[in-house]
Amino acid sequence: MTTPLRRTRSSRIAAAVVLGVLAASCSGDNDTTATADEAATTTDAASPDRPTTTAVDSVADAGAAVPSAGCGTGGHPALTAEKVTMEVADEERYYLLTVPEGTDEAPAPVVFDFHGLMEGAELAAKASRLPELGVEEGFITVVPNGRGNPVSWDVTPDPATNPDMAFVAEVLDTLEAEQCVDTSRVYATGLSNGAMMTSGVACAFPDRVAAVAPVAGVMASCEDTDRPVPMLGFHGTADPILFFNGGVGDLGGLIAGTADASKVPEADLEGAGYPAAVAEWAVRNGCEDSFTDEQVEDDVTRRTYECP
Repeated sequence: MTTPLRRTRSSRIAAAVVLGVLAASCSGDNDTTATADEAATTTDAASPDRPTTTAVDSVADAGAAVPSAGCGTGGHPALTAEKVTMEVADEERYYLLTVPEGTDEAPAPVVFDFHGLMEGAELAAKASRLPELGVEEGFITVVPNGRGNPVSWDVTPDPATNPDMAFVAEVLDTLEAEQCVDTSRVYATGLSNGAMMTSGVACAFPDRVAAVAPVAGVMASCEDTDRPVPMLGFHGTADPILFFNGGVGDLGGLIAGTADASKVPEADLEGAGYPAAVAEWAVRNGCEDSFTDEQVEDDVTRRTYECP
């Protein structure tokens, strides 16, 4: 396994977007909160509460693990999709926790996997298979469950006013106290509405999250923070749900199986929507405003922003 990027205040930052037409690169749920313009409005209006941990301030070597308080206490058995419940903002919440073998010996990285609209934690865990990969590769996987009917995420990056962000903070606190976690290697990913939640988490917790990888739902950049958060963003140009250049498809038709895929607008790689959202993240992270595109497959383009 390649040594992953760790979180430090002086990290060299890179932002990239993969623009693909493969079905796997498209959003897989019916997300009505998904236009880039709406995301930008929501994010720019927020005033994130940014909790910090002493572990971040003590990092001297980007290659060194930063063990959490739960390390050295023993008794960290392997778990597979263990349902963990907690009360947050007077509401019962839960997440699925998978812990690989060997976390007593060394602090483990953590990967959050945020589900899409109407999906829920159980379906997301089966679809992404991240818990299985975590067992193989030695990282802890957390698959949180959202709120409401249909189940979804409030992506506003303010833990003080947003119960979903408060939930993430509580899960992080619990993991660091009860598991042996490398606090410099906490990551987040998610699909569609979960991708927007991933972007929001990067805004809300820049000192607790090392990097993020939203799939089909990169939100426009948030307010400046003390630390840039590296991002690898994915979006399919033929996505029929969240259009590549902004807008939402025929949600009702998609649910009923009657949607006309030919109505997906032609994608503009230099246009508005998700290309513009990623460009905003690059600026926020201190990257150059220019980029390079590489055709890595016939239907996959990798766009990279170089950073100091």
